[in-house]
Amino acid sequence: MNLYRSYIKHLKPDKTFKDQLLLKLFEWTPAYKVKEWNALSFDGVHGFDACMIMVPFLPEMREIKHKQIITKIEQALEIASKEGC
Repeated sequence: MNLYRSYIKHLKPDKTFKDQLLLKLFEWTPAYKVKEWNALSFDGVHGFDACMIMVPFLPEMREIKHKQIITKIEQALEIASKEGC
């Protein structure tokens, strides 16, 4: 939660949000594609295409229903499928 709070603070430095609101926003946020790379290489020789898919879920979200978690994961899998993964 601290990392997410610092990110929100970066976006809105003059605002303060309650933890309950931040958790709700995370709960409502669907899976989404964050970044796409072409010819990404870890060794400088072999390249591959990749994308990062975010599935918004925090350990603090203990009260979220399992169905909602499964739905977010299914959304991420659908995005990955569309990307050719």
